[in-house]
This record gives sequence, structure tokens and C-alpha cells, in this order.
Amino acid sequence: MNVLLLIALFFAHSERWLGRLDNMLYDYNMKQAAGQPPKDIVVVAIDNDSLAELGRFPWDRAVYAPFLDMLNQPGSEPKAIGFDITFNEETNADSDQAFADALAAYDNVILPVIGDTEGDVFGETVARPDSLLKAYRIDGPLPQFAEHVKLANINRVASPDGVIRQTWLKIQDEDGTVYPSLAYMAADMAGADLSDYDGMTDPGKIFEKNNAVAKNTITIDYQLNTEDVTTVSFSRVLNGEIDPSVFKDSVVLVGFTAVGLSDDSGQDSGTTPIEKKMQLVYVHANIVNQLLSGTSVGYAPAWTIWLGGLVLFLLFILLPWRLKNIYSILLYLAAASGLVYGQMLMYNAYKIQIGVADTILAVTLAYLTNVSLKSYLESAQKHFVTRQFGRYISPDLVKQIVSQDIDIKLGGDSKTITVLFLDIRGVHAAVRETVAPRAGRYAEHDVQYDHGDDPRQQGHDRQVHRGRGHDPFQRAA
Repeated sequence: MNVLLLIALFFAHSERWLGRLDNMLYDYNMKQAAGQPPKDIVVVAIDNDSLAELGRFPWDRAVYAPFLDMLNQPGSEPKAIGFDITFNEETNADSDQAFADALAAYDNVILPVIGDTEGDVFGETVARPDSLLKAYRIDGPLPQFAEHVKLANINRVASPDGVIRQTWLKIQDEDGTVYPSLAYMAADMAGADLSDYDGMTDPGKIFEKNNAVAKNTITIDYQLNTEDVTTVSFSRVLNGEIDPSVFKDSVVLVGFTAVGLSDDSGQDSGTTPIEKKMQLVYVHANIVNQLLSGTSVGYAPAWTIWLGGLVLFLLFILLPWRLKNIYSILLYLAAASGLVYGQMLMYNAYKIQIGVADTILAVTLAYLTNVSLKSYLESAQKHFVTRQFGRYISPDLVKQIVSQDIDIKLGGDSKTITVLFLDIRGVHAAVRETVAPRAGRYAEHDVQYDHGDDPRQQGHDRQVHRGRGHDPFQRAA
């Protein structure tokens, strides 16, 4: 039975049946750890106030020229200005040229590209941990914009449940040209040492079954809720209402926060571990913050999880047979809660995520199976004792044996006893003469009477009385 359980658990682990539970525990850990002080990151929001003042989006691109001038006040220039807005199509020629001239005046602007990773034939691309994800087509800004800026991808990576937990730090096109992510490019321009991240890749099958990851795919360390990030309105920056020192040496991200507003990609928000609906500009802000802080999320090696799960599985096969049910169930509850609490402590202390769902399943099945089998066998034994001994001894004594789990052994105990026998002269003989024995109901036996110091029995210290007594283990024929 236990061998079959182990095979079933291996299959369940391979198919990630409880992957959703592990994902929920991961999201909870991430959410509890969020709320840290941010690095020098400022979000310029295209919000409802900006729409009310400047009109319906998209705006005339000429508006971005004075906007860049206000951000790049002498002595207060940001390290990087990253747009989470695509500029892939032509609009008014004069407005496009005004924007291009403004971009040419500054060297700290990043414009986004979107890599098409689905392809035209099979509708998918192959991810390998030893190579960057390949995009079959790159949709970027107009050439007159692209020649003056840094280019970075804004592709998002969503798990099967739709939650954004990972990011591609770099992708490449079919010609081998590498496009770092918007956050990577911004952190690099801000002076962060990203050499550790260049060789970092998450293990596969973390958030989905048979999931292979591409090189430089990392888990996002969400430390910032939306309200933790300094956010100013686009229109207020344009009107010069924001102190230029706010942007000095910072990373500025420009993106949508107005409800229902999106760019040409049709994406403006997504579900994250810490917020059900987070505007994507704040997802980029979290990645930038992670790269500037030098943090990363690690995962316990698969072999340690397997080994720990196997040890606990074997332990809870043994415990139900060795302990009373009340003690074994307390140990089971302690083990299950300890696994959940322990993985929380490990994440909070070291940012290492441990998948415990399969281990909890293994412990649960091992315990329930063996405690049920034990209970069944004990019930069968009690029924056997009640049926067999109820023929010879009183029902109350049988109930006592069953209820107190008295261990019944074959054989007997040899003990020295003293019997006080009082006989009324003539009564014993009269009974023998008047009461005839019934066949099969009496058995002849010897009883030794120790008369002690009775002066009437001087010279007869031990008298053997041979007679007939009732044998409780013999029944009438």
C-alpha cells in the first residue's frame, strides 16, 4: 500500500498537481516581504488629471519635447528616463520631428521595443536555459526616434495563472541583436553592477508543468507596492510644478496609470504576487529596484525537497503504529504547520523559496493511510476478543479488556498464594452425597490448603483435599 502511495506521489509531483498551492505560498511570502523603502525611482504617471488637461490619449508628440526639457533641468538630470509607451507609428510629421529633435538633445532616454516570440508557423518559440529567448520580430520606435535613444524590451512573462512573477532580462532577434529589458537598461544607466544577473537563470518547472526557461529569466523580487513609489503627474511635470531635485540622479519611468488606458500593445496592467492589479510601469519599477538593490529570489534544490519529503513520508508510515492516535495526530499537525511556517521563515531570512505542497501531501497520505489501517486492525482485534472471550468470562470484564487495550497473552502466570478454607463439619460431605455431578461440567483438581499454626492440624501442616470443583472453561454437553 505504501509503495503504491509513493508511486502516486511521484506522479503527482511530476504533473505539478499542487503547483497552484506552491504558487499561492510564494505569492503570500512575497506580499508579506513587500513595503521596503524604494531606491531613487520616480514614476511619471499619465493619469486621469493629465488626460483631463491634455485631452484624449494619444497626445500630439510635440508635447514630449517640453516634457523632456522639464525633466532634464541643468544640475538635476535623471540617470535614465524610460518610456513604457510605444512610438511605433507615424503621426503628424512636424510633431514627430519635434520629438526627434528633443530626443537628440539628451542621452538618457530609453524607448521600448516589443519582441514577438510566437512566430508565424508553429505559434511558439523554444526556451533553453543556455540561450536567450529569440524573438521572430522586433516592433520598435520609428527610425528617426530610435537613432537617438537606447532601446529596451518591455515584454512581460506571465505564469499560466496569469500572474507576472518572472522577467526576461534580455532577449535577442534572429540576427542575434540583444535587447535588454527596460529595467535592466535603466539600472545599467544608473550605474548598477549587473554582472551577477548576466549569469543568473531561474530553474525550470517552478511555476508551471514542463516549463523550460530561457537564459537570463529571473524571478521578480517585488518589494514595492504602488503607493511606495514616488509618483507625479505628467501634466504637473509639463507645467513645471515639480521641484527638479526630485529627478536628480534618479530613474524616471513614464507610463500609464489612468483607468482603462493602454498603449499599442493593449497592456497597461497585470496581476502580480503583491497586487491583483498593478500598472505595468510599477512592475518595471520593482525590477529596477531589484537590480539597483542587488537582490534575487532563489529556490531550494529539487533533491533536498525530495529527500526531506521521503524522510517525512517514511516517518509517518512508522509513527501511527508506534504511538497512540492522539499523539500521532499532534505530530502530524506539528509537521504540516512546521513545513508551512518554515518555508515562510526561509523566504523572509534568505529569499529562498521552498516548495512544500508535495511534501505536505506525502505526509498527509502516509499518515491517513497508516492510521486508518491501524484503526481497522485494532477494531478487528477488539471484535475478535469480544466474540471469543465473551463465551467464558463476564461481559463487563470483556469490555474492560477491550477499552483499556489490555494485552492478552497465551500461557499463564505461576504465583504462590494462600487460601483460607473454612468448612462446616459435615456440609461438604452432604453436598457431595446429594448433588450429583454433571458430565462434562466438573473437573477433578487438587487444592492445597495451608493451615498454618492451627493446633488442630498438628502433624498435618499440609492437607491435600481431593475433590471436585467447577471448571469455568467447561460447558455442559
